[in-house]
Amino acid sequence: VSAAGFTPATGVPGVLNNGALLQAEFSGGSFNVVDLQYTEVGSFTLQSSALNFLGVPGLDIVGDDIIVGRFTPASLVISTTTDGEFDNTNIAGLVAYTYVGQRFSYDPALRPSFEVTALNAYGSPTLNYTGAWAKLTAASVTLSGPTADNVALGADGLTLMAVSYTQDPASFVINDLGGGTIEFVFSDDDFVYSKDSNSQVPPFNPQLDLVINDVTDADTITNSGVTTLTPDGTSVEMRFGRLRMENAFGSELNDLVMNYHLEFYDLIGTTPFWTRHDDADTTVFPGDITAVPGNTAATAINPTLLPGKFDITLSAPLV
Repeated sequence: VSAAGFTPATGVPGVLNNGALLQAEFSGGSFNVVDLQYTEVGSFTLQSSALNFLGVPGLDIVGDDIIVGRFTPASLVISTTTDGEFDNTNIAGLVAYTYVGQRFSYDPALRPSFEVTALNAYGSPTLNYTGAWAKLTAASVTLSGPTADNVALGADGLTLMAVSYTQDPASFVINDLGGGTIEFVFSDDDFVYSKDSNSQVPPFNPQLDLVINDVTDADTITNSGVTTLTPDGTSVEMRFGRLRMENAFGSELNDLVMNYHLEFYDLIGTTPFWTRHDDADTTVFPGDITAVPGNTAATAINPTLLPGKFDITLSAPLV
């Protein structure tokens, strides 16, 4: 028994286990082979031959060539993982940060990723599992995103900070690394901490998990076990922010100027909220302000000399 031609033609030939059969294994002129194994994916050409048939030197019998396969891997394994890093959303100011309630994602240069390697029954990579012979797609991955922070507690001191996760519609960037290994790189997923009464806490760093529950290819070849990725969030500062307006008084005949401040919650000393001197990203437009009565409108918003403080000009009411 020999493995002759094989596919993919650009790949490498596998090894046919138990390729030589002994005369003593035959009964009634036949033998049912049940333990043949091929160490690659694809197919090969099988040809049987009997040399010195019936003990006659030179009497060789050669059978027809037959195509055997397509063979699939015995299993898949997640062979390498990279946790990646989160990135702040607001980066234009003196200090990078992200608001609770604001979307953030991965550092574009440090995205989470993992590699899946196809193995044969001996635990070695099937090198031909590449190109059209690799049957992994984004749909092959079963993923669970976070619903809460791993560590950070809300204002009640009991409930973990709630977070919503939305996977990017692009799912993964898939790279065929060759040698039976396929890389999955996460795209721009969305993470948003819920902004509610329980989220008014001092700044914290996110700790969130991405759980790969299963990877199964189109031939239902699968991996075993669960893999968890935890992107590094130590460079991300989550802040509970607010916009605080001050009272202003004046004649109804004139435009009125009132102040507002961008603040964040931080229990430093006796002051729970601090003006955001480092906020260079937040912009409020006149159309964002709803004035009461309705015949009064915000006509201009101007920064003051004090960082994080702005003036709103309200028009005199129409009479």
